[in-house]
Amino acid sequence: MNQQLMVKTDDKGHYSYELPKDANTKLYFNVPNFKAVNLEVGTQDIQSDTILIRDIALEKMMETAISKIPAEECDAIRKLISQFILYYDLDKSFIRKDAALVADKVAIFLKQHPEFELVASSYCDSRASHAYNMGLSLRRSQAAKQYLIARGIEDSRIKIRYFGEQNLVNDCKDGVNCSEVQQQLNRRTQFYIVHKGKKIEDIDCATIRSARK
Repeated sequence: MNQQLMVKTDDKGHYSYELPKDANTKLYFNVPNFKAVNLEVGTQDIQSDTILIRDIALEKMMETAISKIPAEECDAIRKLISQFILYYDLDKSFIRKDAALVADKVAIFLKQHPEFELVASSYCDSRASHAYNMGLSLRRSQAAKQYLIARGIEDSRIKIRYFGEQNLVNDCKDGVNCSEVQQQLNRRTQFYIVHKGKKIEDIDCATIRSARK
């Protein structure tokens, strides 16, 4: 049995949880401006009441340089955001190191542009069932959102969407023999910027420029 818990600490950073028997439990530590940490604890070999001590060291996040783009330059913003894609390991939803570098840039962009909101849309490759992949893509969007919240972005500014194995970026559908590199391209979270309820992809840049004059 596998479970996942969001860990809350007291003011001094101490935490205490009663873990289920015969299970692997993933503890998720999330502190603003620090890198999130996942810790898996197994209790399969424990036969009696036992106190387990696990000290967690959180690493301070470094701000990544990214040039601010004026809000009215939405063509440039579209191009920038299209490059921000998080990729995942097979059957996983944790934010790995290469994805964290991308997500950091997304957080910086949102801090520079408080007028914008964000949609995080996640996908899977075609392996596993449709139902399972829907759940997996949901977990990926949730992980991306939690990472951005840990970077100081307000919960209310981030919406999530999940599509399972829909919208493959290549021909790697069921029954097609693809390399792992090709499959990797489908395991992703993409971001969309929203301005006043509309995706920036659907906005005429001239309307934003006119509003600023």
